Amino acid sequence: MSPGAAGTPLLDELGVPEISRDAMRSKIPFKRFGASQGVAEAVAFLASDAAGHLTGQDITVAGGYGPGD
Repeated sequence: MSPGAAGTPLLDELGVPEISRDAMRSKIPFKRFGASQGVAEAVAFLASDAAGHLTGQDITVAGGYGPGD
């Protein structure tokens, strides 16, 4: 599982300034942070019987932003 940037209280706790958040969002094709709910839903899918035949996969939950972007 490869989660992307999520709009959680952690950004505030780390003191990430708004200008830095804007720069991060500008690199995401959807132009917004994801929510922790999206990551939780992907985890629930991987833990379900529906994913029973998946092996060796990395699911990126990052709004289209990935390595090298």
